[in-house]
Amino acid sequence: ASKGVEQTKSAAAAIAFANLRAAVSEGRPFATELDTISTLSPSATDLGALPAYAEKGIPTVPELARSFDAAKEAALATAAAPPNSGGSLLDSLMASAESLVKIRRVDAAATGDTPSALLTRAEAALDKGDLATAVKEVGTLQGAPRDSFSSWLDQARARLGADETLKRLESLLLVSVGGDAEPAQP
Repeated sequence: ASKGVEQTKSAAAAIAFANLRAAVSEGRPFATELDTISTLSPSATDLGALPAYAEKGIPTVPELARSFDAAKEAALATAAAPPNSGGSLLDSLMASAESLVKIRRVDAAATGDTPSALLTRAEAALDKGDLATAVKEVGTLQGAPRDSFSSWLDQARARLGADETLKRLESLLLVSVGGDAEPAQP
């Protein structure tokens, strides 16, 4: 292939990558952008979680922070649910009252490994934009509280993985734009 064709292809790949990165970082679907990258750069095979989210997009950190709240309420409700013992009327009234009154710790220094403490620390990390720490804390939940977070964890891990995948793709494309890569097979 002539040098002009290679330069045009490199420029197209760089533009396609910029479009892909913008779509992923904004949480938009990016199937078209991903297809373009795959076509222009066949060596870009390690795409991590990107293909699984191409049609719907990967939630952004602010979106994950919002969906965290709903998952947290569900997790704490399952953690606090009293066993259905068919207890007295007073027991059932107390359980109802407890479910209405939610005591929320706001300090980030919640200690221990109860679901409440783990989720308080995860929420504090999320508030600072530290998704990796939030995922680590939520990942240590067990049983029903963890089930409440399974979808959130998948999305949060996809967001973390997307950033790594984009860095890998970028360096792969920089190598090919720099001309150090092997020539593309016809």
